[in-house]
Amino acid sequence: MKIGRNNLCPCGSGAKFKKCCINLHLDAPDYPTQILGYDHKVNSDPVCMVSNITHLNKSSIELEFKAELPIDSWFISFGAHEDIMLYGPYDSMDECMQLGLKAFPDLTFKFPTEMLLNG
Repeated sequence: MKIGRNNLCPCGSGAKFKKCCINLHLDAPDYPTQILGYDHKVNSDPVCMVSNITHLNKSSIELEFKAELPIDSWFISFGAHEDIMLYGPYDSMDECMQLGLKAFPDLTFKFPTEMLLNG
């Protein structure tokens, strides 16, 4: 998803994107930073999310973890709304996905772009 220059910055600062993290966004990694995990035996909503810690989301994730986290590390979250459980940081996306599969053996992972294309 492209962020408009005049939109609020996704880092949560309250500033416009062009006055905040636009330069960091230009250096964003070329790999996916979010993968959703589905277990259709449980329900049709995602049961977990694997995310990469980037310059854009670092501060908001650190608030949840109540700890400083390294850029380019990974974490996995389970649950929804007020009942979210976060685990990490991990060195790789694969480590997080393995943890998800231990909790939900029938888990399938989809990148957000796959959800837009395939529904």
